[in-house]
Amino acid sequence: MMATVDLEPGDTLVSVPKNILITASEVAKRLNVGHQLDSNQLLVLEICRLKQQGKESSWWPYVRLLPQDFNTMPVTYPEDILKSALPPHLTAEIQEQKAKIDADYRHVVQYSKNTSLGVENIDYKEFEWAWLCGEHLIVLGELTESVGTEDRSIVGGNIALAPMLDFLNHKSDAQFECGYNHKTQSFDIRTLMPYRRGQQVFFQYGAHDNAFLLKEYGFVVANNPYSAINLDDQMSKLLARLRVSGKFGAMKLKMLEDNGDYTIRRNDISFRTLSALRLIMATDKTQCSAWQRCVLGSQDIISDEIEQQVGLLLGDMCANTVRRSERSLEYLQNLKLQESPKTTVDSFAALFLETLWKEYKSIGEAAQIELIPGLLTSSNS
Repeated sequence: MMATVDLEPGDTLVSVPKNILITASEVAKRLNVGHQLDSNQLLVLEICRLKQQGKESSWWPYVRLLPQDFNTMPVTYPEDILKSALPPHLTAEIQEQKAKIDADYRHVVQYSKNTSLGVENIDYKEFEWAWLCGEHLIVLGELTESVGTEDRSIVGGNIALAPMLDFLNHKSDAQFECGYNHKTQSFDIRTLMPYRRGQQVFFQYGAHDNAFLLKEYGFVVANNPYSAINLDDQMSKLLARLRVSGKFGAMKLKMLEDNGDYTIRRNDISFRTLSALRLIMATDKTQCSAWQRCVLGSQDIISDEIEQQVGLLLGDMCANTVRRSERSLEYLQNLKLQESPKTTVDSFAALFLETLWKEYKSIGEAAQIELIPGLLTSSNS
């Protein structure tokens, strides 16, 4: 989307009138489905209906501009690619996403057998397409309170379809504010930064790393300030050992149950990663008590010895990430020489995966050189 005039901070980028916001409540009322379908299923069904109506629908000029496919979104990749070319945590998340699409499809098809929903014989690919469109269009759950159309009885909340917002591309440093304008009865996005006429204007989808952007939107961005490597799968193996370590291991697991975000960014090892590794290395209840003081901020470290062990373990985890990245990059290079249907992937999807793995490799290498030595040095000071 491009600015047609010079824009200053506070000017409106996009204004979506209330009468073209499609809420789950409105769809449920029109179809008379009661509580049989949740809010996401209702809106996906509405996208299918609008697509099937074609030129007969007043929405056709907009619907025909929706993406024809979502080949860069991992949920559409061949199974072999999911298993071999994605980070483990992302593969698990994609499998959950696919299971959600499958479950929604089965539920809608089963319900539509005995009810007229105004949609003809939805096949799986059509439903998947509409579901993924919804990932880009379904927003503004809080807006429905402002416009007075919320139905709190709908499972999943009364979310809405907001056409046009998907035409705004993501940029990590885009500055904006958005909300419902009661005066104009519209949902407005206002820029907080200037744009000159002819410049592309941007929206920020959130403070997300590239793995999240790839999963949810099917793209990655260069020099993403939120880039991180995810250590969940390696941490899971360490935590699995605690489950067979008797009462002491069980106590550690309970202390960690509210933790997560096992990541390393370009300039930072997440506090939760450090906290979890410190606790895993603790050898007695006294050290576990010291760990709790560290978490609360009243103590810096448990002991120099444990800091040393944590640093060495983090070094191994980063080295594992670098090796995995190299293997995956080699796999992606080999894909270009193959033509098997099991491993055929969109060229842009392959490029995005290469970008992601190069990023993981770079962060892992930088952490070994810049972050972990500092951790080891501080433990010896």
